[in-house]
Amino acid sequence: FIENKVSVPLMARVTRFLHKSMKSARRRVHQNEISILEQLPLSLRTELSVEVFWPTLCWHPFFMKYGEYYVTETAEICQMACNTTSLSTSHELFQVGQKGEAFFFVLTGQLVYEREDRFPGQPPAFVMPGNWIAEPAVWLKWKYAGVISGLKNSELMSINCSKVHAIIAQNLQKTSGARCYAQIFARYFQAHPSQLSDVWTDEEVLDAMVSSAFIQEERGLLNQAARRDSANVQEADMDEVRARVEKYEQAAQQRQLILGLSDEEISDDECDLTASSGLEDDTDNPQPPSPPASNGLHKSPEVIDGILPNCIE
Repeated sequence: FIENKVSVPLMARVTRFLHKSMKSARRRVHQNEISILEQLPLSLRTELSVEVFWPTLCWHPFFMKYGEYYVTETAEICQMACNTTSLSTSHELFQVGQKGEAFFFVLTGQLVYEREDRFPGQPPAFVMPGNWIAEPAVWLKWKYAGVISGLKNSELMSINCSKVHAIIAQNLQKTSGARCYAQIFARYFQAHPSQLSDVWTDEEVLDAMVSSAFIQEERGLLNQAARRDSANVQEADMDEVRARVEKYEQAAQQRQLILGLSDEEISDDECDLTASSGLEDDTDNPQPPSPPASNGLHKSPEVIDGILPNCIE
């Protein structure tokens, strides 16, 4: 400035602008950007990832419940599938028709979402910290149905869906809860296609889905305790499980009303390891699930992927 004889008032204005711009562009340092962390042993990296990502991951009722039963798999999800990312103001997180490969939690900032098929004059949806984005990408063959961008500089936690699938599928005897949830999720939106979107969150419905999906796990624990197959099962824990199972049985009608599904459609008998929930087992010639009706969110037929549970190849 001095060498080019820029006036003091203009120099002050430029400096103030640059300072303000740099301040607004500041973002947190993300774990994957700290290369020295790769030198840590896997056990330490996993422990670090759990402490960083689990408090956010458990915002969602499914992952909260899944983490109670599958501590090892949940730690792997935190270590292998979770990351943080920054989104600047006006920058887009994803576009309409883009293959859904990630699920997001909003940590800070604010985003704005516009569906492709919104009605004229329909206001956009504002996504705030504590909300999640694109859950259908975890459970369904999904293409994003709208555009979401930063209204403010935002920080998000992202979850790589294919890595989540791979972790869940490592031991198929441990996937019944996740498989049931995926299947109930798909059936719910077959019955209520107009509700499905990238920013759908209905905690009452989610809680009903989770309790319906994991009742098989809890009944299994009770059976195991009755057979005395596990010395690790504490009686106090079993009392808690029994209470949840009793509550589940008593609330069956209420769950049916919340989900709008029949008892047969949400029955745990439909969620065995050979059910077409998307987490395929190793049986020969598995039967593909029947394609349901279009979800109605996409105007172009070529981008409709239907409401089908995501298959782990």
